[in-house]
Parts: sequence; structure tokens; C-alpha cells
Amino acid sequence: MAIMTAYKLWTAQAIPASTAVTSAAIDIGKASALALHIQTLTGTAPDVTFTYSLCNSQDGTFIVPLSPVTIKVSAAAADVCDFAPEAAEFIKIIATNNNGANAATLTAQLAIQEV
Repeated sequence: MAIMTAYKLWTAQAIPASTAVTSAAIDIGKASALALHIQTLTGTAPDVTFTYSLCNSQDGTFIVPLSPVTIKVSAAAADVCDFAPEAAEFIKIIATNNNGANAATLTAQLAIQEV
């Protein structure tokens, strides 16, 4: 039987212009499917790209893989984005505000299905 869990990444998180925010480490060691749920994304011309970094320990050095790690490019509104990261025990989601002049405000969760 599959188990679905949602982890809060950010709630009304302000992302200044040309800046990135990174989530806390989340255990994905038993994950069979992942989806980023962008619940709200507001601001003047929001343009946010979502990527990730991985590590095999919660407190270790997280690495951005050299292979494509983009979950969503230039998000401007609410969306659900499925993605399949490389094998690892922990993941951090990175939200980068590409808008060089305006801040964005983000609320998002990570849904993880485990088997």
C-alpha cells in the first residue's frame, strides 16, 4: 500500500529579486514519486525556477547534480510539477527568483509517495 505525505517547504516566503531560497532537508529515501506543489506564487511579474540538491545524510554536503535538475523553469503561478531526482536519502528544494527588479512570494509543498 502506497503512503502519500506532504511536506511544507515555504509559507508566504518572500524571495528578493535575483535571490534564491532553499528548503530544509527532507528524507526521500523511500520515495517512489515526488511532486512540487506550488500553491501560491505572487508578486510583480513572478519568474521563479525550481531546482534541487541531494545528499545521503541530513547534515552533509548537499550537491546539485550535473545532469538536468530543473523541476520547473520560470514559474509564474500555482502549479503541480512531477519530477524524478537521482537516488539519494535527502533532498533540498531551491527556489530562485529570476526577476532582477521585483520580489516574489511563495507558498509550496513537496508531496512524496512511498511504497
